[in-house]
Amino acid sequence: MLFLAGCSSAAPENSREETLLDRLRARSNAYTAFHYRAELTDGRETVAIELAFRAPGRAVLRYGTGFHVVFEGGVGHVFSKGAWSSLDYAAEVARLRKEYGDLVPGLETEVTFLLGGWERLRQGFGLRAQLGLERAGARLAWLRELEGYAAEGRTFRQGDVRVELDERGFVERATVGARARLACTALSVDEPLDDALFAPPSPDGLREAGPQGREALARSVEDAFHRWVLEAGATDASIETLVRVDLARRYEPEKMVAVLRESLTKSLETWRRQAPGGNPAVLREKLVIDRGKTLGGAEIMEEEVQKEFERALDRHFRGMALVPPVGFMKAVAARWRAAVARQVEAQIRKPFEAVFDEKMKE
Repeated sequence: MLFLAGCSSAAPENSREETLLDRLRARSNAYTAFHYRAELTDGRETVAIELAFRAPGRAVLRYGTGFHVVFEGGVGHVFSKGAWSSLDYAAEVARLRKEYGDLVPGLETEVTFLLGGWERLRQGFGLRAQLGLERAGARLAWLRELEGYAAEGRTFRQGDVRVELDERGFVERATVGARARLACTALSVDEPLDDALFAPPSPDGLREAGPQGREALARSVEDAFHRWVLEAGATDASIETLVRVDLARRYEPEKMVAVLRESLTKSLETWRRQAPGGNPAVLREKLVIDRGKTLGGAEIMEEEVQKEFERALDRHFRGMALVPPVGFMKAVAARWRAAVARQVEAQIRKPFEAVFDEKMKE
């Protein structure tokens, strides 16, 4: 449910002239309330979209009849496909900042809306409609996504995608190809909104998604946090920290080392029982063979770890509203791979070697 808007590879905002999107972001960030409704059609089916916000942090998103998000006090309640799940997004961000460290100094988050991914309509998928916590700066996140489009007044184009904004920063209408189109049907800004608008739907007839649903939401927060770090500059130190913590969390190397030590201890005890007073040279040869097999397995494992981390980095890049320059992505990917190699060496291979060194000294 969380997403990232923007990329630090772009020029700093204070180094360029203010744009229409900058002015619309500043204006819309000051709204104390809004209620936006629109209809989206792909030529075959029409769905309603509804966004509402009331300061300081109450928000709701409805997309058709099957997707509904209610946000209040940093907690998001997601209702989708007959199931519901909840997550304290604010607490999750705080946990990640504690676990990874302050990799994004001065990080502030706010409830943020997105209507984007317009090209998905051409491919037969739904619009990317999202509500969640995002780095402060653009409550209407499409005002950042549109920075990658060609602008003509309040009309933005990219290929066959055409998005028109109204003077308040909301999507007035949009077209994708010959059939898909969105049109605003109602909008109020800074007007009183009824509490009932933000009430979560009844859970009657819905199943609780359980731990898996919550874990999926938590993973989305983790992905967003990684994007924020990459957006903040992707320094060598921050990349190393992300990789180090991720490797430890996903693979639990300490447990792997403990299992190796226990397995090797039992294997040696069995050997000694079967060959009491056996030749120490034979025992050493056995340890050398076992060591080679174990480290060979670690090399194979590193290949799989590299692939997994490569997929994760690609996912972080694809989640950005603005696609980073190719040169930036290649440079980050190279440093990312190098960091993975170092952390596999430090957390897995060297501790494995240390276990065998201990046993050879016994």
